[in-house]
Amino acid sequence: MLLSTWTGGNVFSNYLVYLQAASDLSDTEAARVRSDWESGVSGLVRCKIGGVDNCILYQPVGYQDYILLSAVPLNVVSAGFLAVQKTTVNVLAVVFLLLGVAAVVFVIWRGYNQSRKNRTELQYRELMFDVLSSSVDDIFIMLDGTDQSVDYISPNIERLLGISAEEARADIRVMEKCAVNFDVVIPKQEIEAIPIGGSRYRECEYMHQTTGERRWYRMTVYHQSIQNVVKYIIVLSDRTQEQQMNQKLQEALTAARSANEAKSNFLSNMSHDIRTPMNAIVGFSVLLEKDADDADKVREYTRKIMASSHHLLSLINDVLDMSKIESGKTSLNVDRFSLPELLEELNIILMPQAKAKKQDFTIRVQGTPPKQLVGDKLRLNQILINLLSNAVKYTPDGGNIEFTVTELPQAQPAGQYVKLRFEVKDNGIGMSEEFQKHVFAPFSREISSVTNKIQGTGLGMAITKNLVDLMGGIIHVESAPGRGSTFTVELSFALPEQEDLRSQEQLSADPNARQEGASEAQTAGAMEGKLFLVAEDNELNAEILTEMLDIEGAGCELAENGREAVEMFEKSAPGYYDMILMDVQMPVMNGYEATRKIRAGSHPEAKTIPIVAMTANTFAEDVRDALAAGMDGHLGKPIDMNAVKEMVGRLLNRTKDRSEREE
Repeated sequence: MLLSTWTGGNVFSNYLVYLQAASDLSDTEAARVRSDWESGVSGLVRCKIGGVDNCILYQPVGYQDYILLSAVPLNVVSAGFLAVQKTTVNVLAVVFLLLGVAAVVFVIWRGYNQSRKNRTELQYRELMFDVLSSSVDDIFIMLDGTDQSVDYISPNIERLLGISAEEARADIRVMEKCAVNFDVVIPKQEIEAIPIGGSRYRECEYMHQTTGERRWYRMTVYHQSIQNVVKYIIVLSDRTQEQQMNQKLQEALTAARSANEAKSNFLSNMSHDIRTPMNAIVGFSVLLEKDADDADKVREYTRKIMASSHHLLSLINDVLDMSKIESGKTSLNVDRFSLPELLEELNIILMPQAKAKKQDFTIRVQGTPPKQLVGDKLRLNQILINLLSNAVKYTPDGGNIEFTVTELPQAQPAGQYVKLRFEVKDNGIGMSEEFQKHVFAPFSREISSVTNKIQGTGLGMAITKNLVDLMGGIIHVESAPGRGSTFTVELSFALPEQEDLRSQEQLSADPNARQEGASEAQTAGAMEGKLFLVAEDNELNAEILTEMLDIEGAGCELAENGREAVEMFEKSAPGYYDMILMDVQMPVMNGYEATRKIRAGSHPEAKTIPIVAMTANTFAEDVRDALAAGMDGHLGKPIDMNAVKEMVGRLLNRTKDRSEREE
């Protein structure tokens, strides 16, 4: 129904009167409806019309003053509302169901994504840990707290211990077979006894299953619990370098203690060995002064003083040699030398010693070794003299000593190298098997009633062994008490280039007769009538040498320094001086420089006159320096007149032979 709210309209008043008369609408409600209509406000009022509940709805239509009026039975309105309500409920139910499904799907999707992200991050972390552990020497293991199964093990276990990660993951006890000591693996019950948050460690040593390499580790076991999940974390921290360093320090400490002990022994031995000949020298000197009128006693005391002096000098030389060898300052002077000359010199030196004890001393050469070799003659001579002197010393009177030189086959190219064996065999007192293990150690001497009577420093064999090692050779000994000893040295020598040594005259099979005869010929009367130019700045040494030469029937003229010696020689007539004895350490000009000046001078005999170094510097390097300066020989101080006579005889005979060949 469409009504007008115009005030004077009959419709408005009639309907409202009708509605009020036909319904149970109260005056108050009627007044409110009238007010709403007049104000153009929409609304709703409930009332009974004809006994039926109705809803009166009114709504301005927006055109002038018209109102849309509807009267709808209440049951119709309720039915529609219920339908709408039911529809709404259904719709809401569907919406909420969809929202619930969407929420569940979202939660599942998010959880899946988070789980996947967590798994990816875990994989990346594990990969990163594997990469890191592969570059270090520490091993990491995680065990389940329930059954101690392996949750994780770093893959570097295969590199470090030779066990694959799969083996260790299957059974961690496989590590026990790598343990050097069986108690290094912590037992299960001890691991379980570690409190949560606590740890336990122990040092252990493992051996690589393939290479046998040994490594030291500190095994630390941590007991951890996160959200009631128990884990055992085992870290094997590599301590190999630390252990090796500790071992080196321990070895250094042991070596230092041994060196200190050796030093104490050295001083003790030195004190004893030096005092023994010194006591003899001092004691017999006192007796010599007391019994100066008794010629027989004077000769006896003098002989014993000389023997003690030689022993003291030998001791000093050995100590200096050993000190230089151990300091690493010993070097080889490699040059060409004659093997026959070397054997001849050895025969000259050893034959008188052997004759004094009525021993049979023989030199044999097996095979055809070349006459010319390249090597350090001085060191070889020192090695052989030490061995031969010991053979003479420790062989009783009337014994036999054999020195054999043998050429050995070798792998080096033929014509470039030769390998020789030098064998010194005697039938002396021999050595026990136990002492043979220490025979090459410094100050080693077998104590017995026989050896106690024989003077010695205990350094000869140590020096010999070091020299053989320095020359790249080998030395060994075979001996038995009472049956003698055999020392064998094997050395390789280079051969001179551009020379067919095999076409030269080979060594004699028995050089003893020729060598012995040459020795006697050279030394007999070698000094008689000779005149020496002696360069010596020490007055006492000069006086002693002058008297010693006078005893041998020789004379000398003295120069106080090297320059004066050069001037005296330059002014002398040819043939005036037979030989020059040149001290090395002198003021103004030393012996080396003086020798070079003489050799470079204009004197007719500048190149040929024999010049012999006469010095307290007796190392091989000093002999080499003397020869390099142009000298012909080397004599160590204090001067041994027998050595002087041997040197004079050999050099003067050589000069005579050379002069005859030139004529």
